[in-house]
Amino acid sequence: LPDTQDDQILQLVASGKDFRGHRCIVRRLFIDADLNKYGSSIVLMDGYIQDWSYRRKDRTILFSIAHTVIDLSAPFPRRIMSMLCSHRFKGKRCQYAGASVLCPKTLSACETLGNTIHYGGFPWVAARQRRVMFR
Repeated sequence: LPDTQDDQILQLVASGKDFRGHRCIVRRLFIDADLNKYGSSIVLMDGYIQDWSYRRKDRTILFSIAHTVIDLSAPFPRRIMSMLCSHRFKGKRCQYAGASVLCPKTLSACETLGNTIHYGGFPWVAARQRRVMFR
């Protein structure tokens, strides 16, 4: 971005302002020809500043902006510790591609089907014990 006419960005940089972590919205503004003012606008990018630098020679500031897809402040989904497999049979995590059409979701059944490596349960947890992880 070019520096402003009143050197506002240069003054912020000189004062030690750190832009990292601040939200940055880049908009395209459409001027209203009749009133010589800004009319409507569209958001081109909405993200957070990861890094920045200032080049004195051409008076520009360069922002590296990342769009956060995952909200890290959101709570993690609950996962119940169970001896039974939590994967959908023949799904992406199960990856079983054999002829069997049923799965009781136990470790012994997974061993019989030769798919133990993709077992989605917790065999070391007692059958009656249930705990919630990642709360």
